[in-house]
Amino acid sequence: MRHRRPDSQLEHGNGSGIQRSTSIRQPIAPSQLGRTSSMRIPANTAQGPYYQSMISSIQKSGTGIQPPTPKEIYGVYLDEEVAELKDWIKSFKRRVVFHKSVNASEKIQNVNYIESLMDTMVEEIGPQYVVQIITDNEVNFKKVSLQLMEKRKTLFWPPCATHCIDLMLKDIGELDAIKKCVA
Repeated sequence: MRHRRPDSQLEHGNGSGIQRSTSIRQPIAPSQLGRTSSMRIPANTAQGPYYQSMISSIQKSGTGIQPPTPKEIYGVYLDEEVAELKDWIKSFKRRVVFHKSVNASEKIQNVNYIESLMDTMVEEIGPQYVVQIITDNEVNFKKVSLQLMEKRKTLFWPPCATHCIDLMLKDIGELDAIKKCVA
């Protein structure tokens, strides 16, 4: 992290250019910080596991901390993150494994059953080893994904890309102009 010297000028964007100020920023109230954040950060970011850690790190750095530039974020910091992630992946001796199969054909519409089944699978494998679960995008799976992500903050449940594409193509196929071409 780069720090400014206390006597350096602070730069603030005001929408019409850069405005320079030699005054030290006054502490801001939590409500003002919340309003400022709400204009620039998606609200669901505050629920993420890294948001509070980021805020705490900023607070510990004290006044005068200069944020990284986009070039630094997409350059040196991203490169460091990628290298760290590659090292982390190399640390695993195992690859993706098949755990087990469950015939849930009769209960696939039961949200409570699916949630219980998925939660049991995560417990059997170990929550520290399960990063994401991918299912189709049916309403019952969406409900389960929200419940489990709320319960397990480190779990990520992306929609199935193949199912998304299938649904998009189905909707596109229903357009009159497309029906004429395909028929």
